[in-house]
Amino acid sequence: MAGEDRPLRFVFSGVYDLPFGKGKRVAGSVGPWTDRLVGGWQVAAIYSLQSGAPVGFGNVIFRGGDLDFDASNINRAFDVQLRAEAFHLANHPIFNAPQVNPTSNDFGRITSQANLPRTVQLALRVTF
Repeated sequence: MAGEDRPLRFVFSGVYDLPFGKGKRVAGSVGPWTDRLVGGWQVAAIYSLQSGAPVGFGNVIFRGGDLDFDASNINRAFDVQLRAEAFHLANHPIFNAPQVNPTSNDFGRITSQANLPRTVQLALRVTF
């Protein structure tokens, strides 16, 4: 049983193309330079709901595999992406497993939180 094991998991995600830029409802007849500023915007969301982590008494080590990453892309040699990201937007706590050391004063008690607080960030990604 690994720490990543979740017997119940639901993930919902969606992407919405905003109606700005060339060929869209808003600013549909702009020139190419203006279209690069106002066109191509998207709003994306991911919602995850899952059961808690299993309670284990051992040490489990996860070793990831090869990502086979290749940064070169012949079709788009230069690409700029500006995005705003929000993590844990609902800001509700997810608790860690209870203490399972039978000699601990906290045996059977949950003493820590598994997730992080709400985080919002702005990112600029330039790939070339």
